[in-house]
Amino acid sequence: MRNSQPSEKQVQRLQKAVDVLESFLYERSYTAADQLTVADICLLVTVNALTLWLGYELAPYPRIRDWLGRVVAEIPGCAEFQREVEDATRAYVVNRKI
Repeated sequence: MRNSQPSEKQVQRLQKAVDVLESFLYERSYTAADQLTVADICLLVTVNALTLWLGYELAPYPRIRDWLGRVVAEIPGCAEFQREVEDATRAYVVNRKI
């Protein structure tokens, strides 16, 4: 549904999921092991979607922000690709007036 607002229950469920990821990163530098795995790449895409499409603010989550930096730095070309995706997404959102 375009332009619909999430319910309070949906917001709470999302908040809980992000809190779980933040707390999980207290114990390790990556999500599934002590090094980068496919799990980190999958979650990178998900977290980026939260920030780009939903405007979810990661300021209260220092471990997630640090983890994002590590993952992006470790994947060759990821930072450049991420900038391109962000620019294209912003242009799409502006043109579609979502």
